Amino acid sequence: MKCTMLTMLVAMVALFAVGCSNIAASLCERMSECNYMAAGETVASCTENYEKALDNLTSSKRSDCEKAVDACLSKTDCANFAACFNAMTACN
Repeated sequence: MKCTMLTMLVAMVALFAVGCSNIAASLCERMSECNYMAAGETVASCTENYEKALDNLTSSKRSDCEKAVDACLSKTDCANFAACFNAMTACN
């Protein structure tokens, strides 16, 4: 189950973006704290991937995505954070 979640979260890193680098770093730090990072991936590389993905989002899409990520980051435990992140559609 953890490997499935890890795979899903790593795929999301490549597909989703957030509204600013502070949010991206916070998201990647939480993923690291919860052991949801891909093997060999660092917070820095994760953050860089999110920042690059921002180029593909419109301003309004970025704003919606940032709000969704903020909501997930407010979850106090890793299980709820992962569930929120997996269910997030604002960044699609």
